[in-house]
Amino acid sequence: MKNYLQRLIEELVRRGEQLKGLIKCPIEIVELNALAVKCETEIDTCIRNLRELLGFIKDDNSDEQIVRYVYRRYQDEYRNIDLIERYGISLLKVNCQDLKYHNRLLLKIQTECKVPLTIASVASFSTESFFYAPKTHVIFVPAAEHLFLQHLPALYHELGHYVNGNLKNVRLTNLRSNLSNCYSIIKDYYSDILKRQLLETHSKEHMPITFAIMNKWKTTWFEEILCDAFATFLVGPAYAWSWIHIVSKINDDVFFFDNEIYRDHPSDEARFRFMIQCLRLSGFTEEANQLESVWHSLIFVSGKRGKPNYDLAFPNNLFSKLAIQIKTGLENNNFILCSPAILSKLPNTSITKSLNDAWEIFWKSPDGFFKFEDERIKELMDHISGSSSAIPHK
Repeated sequence: MKNYLQRLIEELVRRGEQLKGLIKCPIEIVELNALAVKCETEIDTCIRNLRELLGFIKDDNSDEQIVRYVYRRYQDEYRNIDLIERYGISLLKVNCQDLKYHNRLLLKIQTECKVPLTIASVASFSTESFFYAPKTHVIFVPAAEHLFLQHLPALYHELGHYVNGNLKNVRLTNLRSNLSNCYSIIKDYYSDILKRQLLETHSKEHMPITFAIMNKWKTTWFEEILCDAFATFLVGPAYAWSWIHIVSKINDDVFFFDNEIYRDHPSDEARFRFMIQCLRLSGFTEEANQLESVWHSLIFVSGKRGKPNYDLAFPNNLFSKLAIQIKTGLENNNFILCSPAILSKLPNTSITKSLNDAWEIFWKSPDGFFKFEDERIKELMDHISGSSSAIPHK
């Protein structure tokens, strides 16, 4: 076993060195410089740790416990290098125009919204819709998204995950303070319910469910609605419209809630209600009313409701408190939030305006939407890439 484990470690060291060799210097897409540094630093750390493990395993006196320890550590380093390869190096190997466009688009979004962090990266070859890879700070988007506008607001949600993952950064001190308040609000809200259930004999049987719901809010649910709030406050109604558009295509049960199975995301219906609260806080009253009208007319929403304990899991009065805290935290941290007044003054080259214009045209002049989309994408590509022929259009 020792000899085989030694070969495994040596192989992984070599893989790490080969992966470093795939990072071109200088980086052709300059927006990916931060990713290149991140990958190289992480790989160097892994290689250093692996060589340390080799020192343990080459010792003739190493006993079974040491071998087991080395094996566990080896698996940790394998997972680290595997994540770097899949979600970092795979992106650095690619050099195509749509990749440049997406990364410059995200740079412009972060600049417009004054996100006080180094630029996240975008990989335009996702096989799982939009998602964020925390190990490398890469947002993955489907291959054809550079040719469309209606799904792009989802970038802001994934950017929210990037911000949430960097809350220890000193530049996010004010936001971190308000988000800490959010966790206190969640704890206090469900603690009060648990106290009442403890005093009411017929309610005691519900206490395990209340505990489970509170824990889910403290682990994954809050981060998801935080990212929904981040996107809604920064890009406005466009995010809620985009979200409905995506849910309509992949929906299974927008009211999903089960006392035994707790998904990592709140139900789609609950997330929608939360977005509406965020929009009303931002002054988008008319748009919120229109969104609610469309949502309630959808066949998978109309006439349906949640199971028992659904309202306990996703209460409006908790949502309103959380939305206020998140908005205040973003304002205190000097993010540029979207509002009707700000939106009316933005130029066509603004990403926020383009994404909201797209949805306005989609509903008011649907026959002309595709023409508008092609023209606005061309404008954005010209503005961001500096060449009208840089990226193939639809």
